Amino acid sequence: MRSSRPLVVLLLVYTIVQLYAIPRLSINYDEESFLMYGITLLKGDADKDINHYESKLPITTLNALPRAVQQLMDPDLNKINPTDDIVAGRYISLLVSIMLALLIYRWTMLWYGQKAGLVALIFYLLCPNILAHGIFLSSDVFAFLFPALSIYFLSAFYERCRMKDFLAFSFSFALAMITKFSLLHMLPVVMIIILFRIAGIGQLKDIFSRNNLGLLAIFIAVNWMVISSSHLFFDMFFPLNKFTYQSSAFKNLVQILGPIAEYIYVPLPSSYVRSIDLVMYFDSRGGGWPGALNGRPYILGQYSSTGFWYYYVVSFFYKLPIPFMLLLLTAIIAFASKYGLKFWKEKEIFLLVPVVYYGIYMSFFYSTQIGVRHLLIILPFLFVFSGFFLKTALESSYKWIMSLLLIWQFISVALYFPHFLPYTNEFILDKKNAYKKIADTNLSYREGRKWLDQYMDQHKAAVFEPKTPMSGTVIVDINNYLGLQDNSVEGRYDWLMPYEPVGHIHSQYLIFEIP
Repeated sequence: MRSSRPLVVLLLVYTIVQLYAIPRLSINYDEESFLMYGITLLKGDADKDINHYESKLPITTLNALPRAVQQLMDPDLNKINPTDDIVAGRYISLLVSIMLALLIYRWTMLWYGQKAGLVALIFYLLCPNILAHGIFLSSDVFAFLFPALSIYFLSAFYERCRMKDFLAFSFSFALAMITKFSLLHMLPVVMIIILFRIAGIGQLKDIFSRNNLGLLAIFIAVNWMVISSSHLFFDMFFPLNKFTYQSSAFKNLVQILGPIAEYIYVPLPSSYVRSIDLVMYFDSRGGGWPGALNGRPYILGQYSSTGFWYYYVVSFFYKLPIPFMLLLLTAIIAFASKYGLKFWKEKEIFLLVPVVYYGIYMSFFYSTQIGVRHLLIILPFLFVFSGFFLKTALESSYKWIMSLLLIWQFISVALYFPHFLPYTNEFILDKKNAYKKIADTNLSYREGRKWLDQYMDQHKAAVFEPKTPMSGTVIVDINNYLGLQDNSVEGRYDWLMPYEPVGHIHSQYLIFEIP
């Protein structure tokens, strides 16, 4: 009982911080659409408006549950403004982030000991990216949890060979499939891990054994049922050529099959398949074109419609606290020094494969680069992996270094309380210039609008985003200033370019004094 006290205290402090922040953050760009799609499904309407809800998936029905409970208690309830429902849905996200905290603690503790588990948990709880995105009404926090949970149970299955671990793995994996479409890539991740494990014990020849094929059948059945039921079994077993597809992959498939496509019935909801098609189409075209879902990717003052291979490297460099990066670098060096080229035989392969795979995929084959949040799915694996070095460090005479790193990270992150999203580390000292390095949802998701309103109330002469050039105090959203929104007017703020901002509001809004 006494050993669990630090865990309870840490989670309690984290919860209090987030409960304070939730009602103080404005509604971001995406929260309303996530909520409305969840409500639509809870109403029993599975005929998804693909063009309106594009990448939204059924997991957001969980965020809509508080609204559903209200409706059951008051059937005549009719709300026009969704703000209260969005705030209520954020508390569901908070619960999910706490579940992830427990997973990271347990996983690290089982592999590296209780002390390492507690320190890894503290680094998680002090991560500004988790503090920021762990409470929004979106699929992000679920995307942090379910891939990690599925790999945790997969590793448990290989360690103990218990069917309940395999079923938990299959179910967690299935939940990831109805969370984000980028998590479809968890399938090759799992396949690579399994190949490494089978090769490690010299049983490649048994890969198609009757037992393995039986497990595969269970895995497919669980995933099929979760995906289909979450879409309310809408329009199942439709002919492959029923729809006009947007992505080249689906177009080419139908073209290659020719008349045969009419007789191939897809055993999945059409809303799911058509959404995959649309997401693939938008990602292949990149951002910044008329009709795109987002503006062009931007990093280090440069633009590209198809993205940058170094986008996430740079984003993490400025968005992760330096103490955690130092810990992570030390853990990588220690691991490589100990195992060398035989690393693939160790249990850490369960942690490293998702990180490496998604790092490569997102950097070289994913053009929707609008913020580090799309790659935060690798963070849970990195927190657990840090335990590899923490175990040794906490048992040595150098454990005081860990205390210094934790104090440094606490101070660095606490300075942003309660608004953590625009966090940048000490590599950017002048925060009003953060937009020159990173932007988009790395710095602003429109959730900081309340601080802008406070500034405008205190500075009556200031003008927010004037439509024409003017003199005086001018305030501009960084993403509009850089032309990164899908509705940004090209060249609108060219007249401001000769001037440098004299201040900022939480790195999200630039303050100019124009003579």
